[in-house]
This record gives sequence, C-alpha cells and structure tokens, in this order.
Amino acid sequence: MGKNNKREVKKGPIFVFASVICILIVVIVVTTTNMRHVLSANSPSNQSSKQSPSAVIASSVSSSLAASTASASAISENETAFGGLLMLVNKTHPVPENYLPNFVTVPSKYYYSSDKDNRFDSRAAPYLEKFITGARAAGFDLDIVSGYRSYQYQQENYDRHVSSFLSSGESSSQAKIDAANEVAPPGTSEHETGLAADIITSNWYVNNKDLTASFDQTPAFAWMYAHCADYGFILRYLKDKVNVTGYEYEPWHYRFVGVDNAKKIMQSGLCLEEYLNTAQK
Repeated sequence: MGKNNKREVKKGPIFVFASVICILIVVIVVTTTNMRHVLSANSPSNQSSKQSPSAVIASSVSSSLAASTASASAISENETAFGGLLMLVNKTHPVPENYLPNFVTVPSKYYYSSDKDNRFDSRAAPYLEKFITGARAAGFDLDIVSGYRSYQYQQENYDRHVSSFLSSGESSSQAKIDAANEVAPPGTSEHETGLAADIITSNWYVNNKDLTASFDQTPAFAWMYAHCADYGFILRYLKDKVNVTGYEYEPWHYRFVGVDNAKKIMQSGLCLEEYLNTAQK
C-alpha cells in the first residue's frame, strides 16, 4: 500500500499538467475555427450571397434613389426657371397669360387633324418629329392629337367643360371643380409651354373618339413608354402619382425635358414634381 501511494503521488502532477495542456489545445482549436467562420461570414462575397432577396432589392432601391438624388442635385437653375426645359407647370405653378414659346412649325403629317395648331417649342420640335417617326417605323401609327395650346384656347376649352357640368344641374362651384379634373384651367396646362403633346394611335382615336386610360393596354403605348426618354420625353401624369401631380392618369401625355433629363426621370420612377423637389433638398 505504501509503494502504490507513492506512485500515485508522483503521477498526480504529471496528470494534471497533461490535462491542462489538452484543454488549452482544445480551446485554441475551437477559437481558431470560430474566428475563421466569423471572417468568412463577414467577407463581401459571402455577405452578398447570404442576403435575402428583399435585402438585395432594398439595397438596389437605395442605390437607385441615391443616384437619382445625385443626378437631380446637378440640375441647373436655368433649367428649372420659367422657360427652362424643366420648368414646372401645374395647378400651383401657372403659365403667365402672355407667355409665348420660341416656336417652329411641326409638319401637319405628324398630326391627327390638319386643323390643329402645329407650332411647338423650337428645342423640342425636332425630337417630337423623331419620336413619331421612330414609332411609325416600329409599326405604330402614332399621331399628335394635341400639341401647343394658347392660353385663350385653354380658357375656351375649360369653359366648355364648365358649361357641360352646369347643364347637368351642378352648381357653379362644383362645375368648376369637376371641369378642372378633366381639363387644366387656363394657365395650368403644360400644352401652353409648347413642350407637351398628346400622342395616340390614329385607329384608337377613330374607334374610341376620345383619350382613355385603357390606351395603356396597347402595344403602341408599351413602345412609347419604353422609348420616350430616348427622344427626350417623359410620361408626365403617372397612374400612381395623381395625388402629387394633381391630374388624372394620362398615358398619352408626353412632356419634353431633354434626353439626359428624361432618362434620369424615367429611371427614377418619380414624377416631375418629385424629381424637382429632390433636387431642391
């Protein structure tokens, strides 16, 4: 018994020392492995690969908005000033009654009717002609239903709508409100700038006798929406921006803003009011 006890006493420190060494090795191995996992998980390649689809979309949208903000911030005051290509015309930003664009004449072959006023802003007219020509070459017989309108013309058009509502029994105040929902009151129509045009296929107008939102279901609209920016035009009154623009959705109303501006605005998904507001912040 005495000899065995001595052996156990001698082996005790060695056993304890060996155990400590083993524990340290395990801790080092585990720590190293965990660090490798953390570094791998935080690497750029793994982070992007592990992102959820919603996170990727959110990142893309954020980048797009940042790009839109940067682009909009570069807008010059000359462009947004009245008479500039980005001048804002709506119900709160009217055109002066005596405003006259620098006109040129657009050939009547681009219009649905030869009795239309075919004057247009000289900066926009060549692009308008190319827009129509490009569509026709693609197989879509587009015509300008309405281009430039004078302040006086807009006044008469608005008054006719007011009279129509009055004849249906509405009060004067309600008739003016309802008329303004269908026709821009004088001074508030982009047509008065010489930079806007209502464009639609000739057969649509013949068959429907009116401009209706269902035009956006046609292949012609799809082509126009996809290519308008190439010619410096934007679809001005978007379906989901009625509360911002103050005007009903009009898939036929295109506004010239210049090629670079048009591409930025169309890519941003913003209406003109929002785009300009972004630039001012």
